[in-house]
Amino acid sequence: MKSHNTQIQHPTPIHIPPPNPPPPQQQQADPAAAATAATQHQQVRWEGKGTAELSSNKAEQVWLLWADFCGVHKWFPNLAASYLVEGEPNEVGSLRYCVGKGEEPMWGKERLLEMDHERRVMRYEVVENNVGLKGYVATIRVSDAEGEGGGGCKVEWSFVAEAVEGWGEEGLQRYIQSSLDSIVKKMEESLMITN
Repeated sequence: MKSHNTQIQHPTPIHIPPPNPPPPQQQQADPAAAATAATQHQQVRWEGKGTAELSSNKAEQVWLLWADFCGVHKWFPNLAASYLVEGEPNEVGSLRYCVGKGEEPMWGKERLLEMDHERRVMRYEVVENNVGLKGYVATIRVSDAEGEGGGGCKVEWSFVAEAVEGWGEEGLQRYIQSSLDSIVKKMEESLMITN
């Protein structure tokens, strides 16, 4: 069993603007109520899903590309690299490090929680990052496309996350959808060349 104790040099964190200050109040009538409201705000969960279809590729082919947990940079245009930092490749519990492109790239460490080849489902969590995500868990599902044609497949990328100050739920949803669209387009182009 190989040891993966490589020291990682993290890029400079991306600057995320602080939240807008709350409006001034005359008096705080009930400190307990304010504490409860703050706790409820922290527990707000966002949920969303992106979907994309590949017209001519079989689900088995597309799944093999997604199931390469540390090879996500091959398909994700915003990533410069992704590589294993802990555990064994593609095994539950393994940890990958992903880094984006640019002078102040985003980065994150992501742990594989589920890899089900029979159902073509993968689930992972972001355990550390520089863009403010907390409690983020993503699930990727690859399935046969519905309809009479019998060809093609569908990819779903669903997520849950804690609400993040300075972000919007719709903005995160748009980011997931646009990222998924870019990934499946690149996958489809690659599979057309190899078939």
